[in-house]
Amino acid sequence: MNKWFSIESEDKLSCCNCGDVFPKNIGGLDHHPSICTKCGIECVLFEWSKLVQIHTQAAPSPIRRFILWAQHELDELEFIELLSSFEELGEEISNKS
Repeated sequence: MNKWFSIESEDKLSCCNCGDVFPKNIGGLDHHPSICTKCGIECVLFEWSKLVQIHTQAAPSPIRRFILWAQHELDELEFIELLSSFEELGEEISNKS
């Protein structure tokens, strides 16, 4: 494992650091820090088409800085709007290719 992110596969999300499976009810669109109960890494869990985990300390610097900015500057609704806008933009780009 040991990547900086993990994406839900086959309806389960495994920790990118230790491989432990997160409970089904975890996540949602929340940019506040979470902790893996097995290995203790700090991460961000949110749903963006699929459930996603980002290990903030292992993420590339621009991603880490973006997450820190979002945690300090945006509330949950603003974060949801930002992700939805990125998703809409990504879908439009994919449709144009």
